[in-house]
Amino acid sequence: MKKLVLLIFTVCMGGGIAASAQEVSQQKLDSLNQALSDISARVKETEAAESNRAIWKDRSKYFNLNYVNQKLSPDIDGWDKLGGGELKSDFGAAIVWGKTYYLHKKPLAGMIKFGIDWSWMDLNYAQYKLETYDYDTDELYSEKAHQLEYGMQIGPSVTINPVHHLKVSAYFRVTPS
Repeated sequence: MKKLVLLIFTVCMGGGIAASAQEVSQQKLDSLNQALSDISARVKETEAAESNRAIWKDRSKYFNLNYVNQKLSPDIDGWDKLGGGELKSDFGAAIVWGKTYYLHKKPLAGMIKFGIDWSWMDLNYAQYKLETYDYDTDELYSEKAHQLEYGMQIGPSVTINPVHHLKVSAYFRVTPS
């Protein structure tokens, strides 16, 4: 009988220890899962911040090379007597260099930002061909005229980032030159 009681007592104690050990290992597993979840959330936050910086801050500057097709109406006394009308450029080019200053840090709806564009360099060149007719000698003369302008541009802009690094901007700029 003593052996039977001792056997029952030993089995009960062993079962209690196993249950207690199982409870402790479950707590460790839960705390490890929680730590892993916290680390994953921080990594996603950091990746989102890095992507936001790469899309919006690093790419806020712009440098544009442009082809220009201009028309010029000279305000010269007697221009109408010389054949008058407006001149069309034979060739033209422009360089625009500036930056967009965004008005808020985080994009609205995750993809829209409003800003102010400021182009600190707007250099514009155009070449015209002037043809004049000399009635005294009955000859047609042609000369080249050059126009060079430097100015700055400023105005509002809306930028949409629909997919990864693709940005589409709509802007209006005033160019005092």
